[in-house]
Amino acid sequence: MLKLESFAVGPLGCNCTLLWDPGTARGVVVDPGGEGARIALRVKALGFQVAALLHTHAHFDHVGATRELQELWQCPALLHPADLFLLDALDMQTGIFGMDAIARPDTAPLAEGEVHGGLATQHTPGHTPGSCCFRGEFERGGVVLAGDTLFKGGV
Repeated sequence: MLKLESFAVGPLGCNCTLLWDPGTARGVVVDPGGEGARIALRVKALGFQVAALLHTHAHFDHVGATRELQELWQCPALLHPADLFLLDALDMQTGIFGMDAIARPDTAPLAEGEVHGGLATQHTPGHTPGSCCFRGEFERGGVVLAGDTLFKGGV
């Protein structure tokens, strides 16, 4: 059964989620928004190999540590292609908040229905044109990782 752990990272407190299978020692990281070293240390402590970095969308607070972790783990970073324009505007995004620039990650396309690390992809445009949610089952039941599609108190 899959295990899941989430914690806030980066300057805006993005929820970064680790989802892994203890039996295969493989998993995924969803929304590595910052603090790459902290994320890497946690993955190492949990003892799994990262197969992919998944992104709910391409705002800077959700992709901030992607390039760093992609280089560390040599794994794909997956993003819906409708958000590629946001990656091209990372300097503008961080500049609005007076923050340092973020290295643009290389990405592979993420498509509706694809399953990565036990999570099925659901394209949910709204917050951004390429916003996606990821749904799956883990040891405590079902989960939907919604990124910024839903905010606490927003509905």
